[in-house]
Amino acid sequence: MVRERAFGDVLDEVLEGSGPPEPPRASRTGLGHATPSLLFFEASLPSARRPSFVTPPPPPPRPRPRRALSPRQQAALDAFVRLGARMDDAFTEAELRSVFRSLAFRYHPDGHPGSTDAEKANLSVRFAQLHDAYESLKSVSVSSN
Repeated sequence: MVRERAFGDVLDEVLEGSGPPEPPRASRTGLGHATPSLLFFEASLPSARRPSFVTPPPPPPRPRPRRALSPRQQAALDAFVRLGARMDDAFTEAELRSVFRSLAFRYHPDGHPGSTDAEKANLSVRFAQLHDAYESLKSVSVSSN
């Protein structure tokens, strides 16, 4: 108990900043050289201002090879772009699947329960176009990867 109380007192003194003054340090005579200071060691530490500490920027991404698409596949890609996709003919299978899923959620008729019959018919046509375009491009992405 006494130790805990003493430790608590010391901790309070340290946190408050008050406490017994530190005794002056005795000089180390007889070492033959000056006592190294913190400034001496800071010179060898890396600094954010020195170029050696700065990491080089990552290399630019390598461009993906473009595909030669048939007219039907190019029309399918154009349908994807018309429906709101941001992709070009250098897509991967994962990108195609991700874009298809996001557009399918947007254009599926069951995702709009409060819409009128005319709006649902329009959504149904767009969803069918999207699905046909996906089926056309899915064969390209699987065989080209």
